[in-house]
Amino acid sequence: LLAGSGFLFFCALTGVFSHVIPLALDKGLAKGLAALSLGAMIGMGTVGKVGMGYLADRYAAGRVLLWTFLVQAAAVLLVVWGEGAVLFWTFVTLFGIAQGGALTLAPVVVDAAPALHHRTLRSHTF
Repeated sequence: LLAGSGFLFFCALTGVFSHVIPLALDKGLAKGLAALSLGAMIGMGTVGKVGMGYLADRYAAGRVLLWTFLVQAAAVLLVVWGEGAVLFWTFVTLFGIAQGGALTLAPVVVDAAPALHHRTLRSHTF
């Protein structure tokens, strides 16, 4: 289950990163702002890494990782079905924070698995 979620996470991440600039142009943003949106999304990942690491110290890391996946899915649905620049920038913020958090939390969740499976999980996940 963990290896499958890692695979799907990177498929989704690659898809979003590849299409965020054309999507921004379709939403009516200027070329410069469209390019900035990708950088802002990656920059928000830094906020997500620190923030989700803090939350993982306070709550179960597996639950926090699940919430990051849910926030990413909600953000994608928001941008696909919504219109306007405000919704687009909300998507950039939410997705960026969640993707950074997922990258930080995956090794923590793998380390919680039984020691017998660490090598296998590490080779198949993040």
